[in-house]
Amino acid sequence: MLFNSIPFLVFAALFLPAYCATRGRVRLWVCVLGSYLFYGWWDWRYLGIILFNSAVNFAIGFARTLGYDFPANFNLPYFLTESTQRAPDVHRRGGSASQRWVSQFLSVACTAGIR
Repeated sequence: MLFNSIPFLVFAALFLPAYCATRGRVRLWVCVLGSYLFYGWWDWRYLGIILFNSAVNFAIGFARTLGYDFPANFNLPYFLTESTQRAPDVHRRGGSASQRWVSQFLSVACTAGIR
């Protein structure tokens, strides 16, 4: 979708009133869905990458809210590799439910070949 095209004008005519009419968390969802629509219109095949990126960023943000301390030189492939090796440790020590959830998610992600 080009900025000087008719589809963009239709998108802007629908998105801007929806954005202005909403507040708080609903406005965030309007932005997320609007961005997925905008980038998906350009080439729908890249939506998988964008959705994966959103999921990884959400998982990292969620882990940070739980108090997981990331190293200063955070590197995602290193993080995924190390978390896979650490995951059974969390279960054995009986970590909190949220720690087990994050470690399980990262273990599944690494097992699926996401590095």
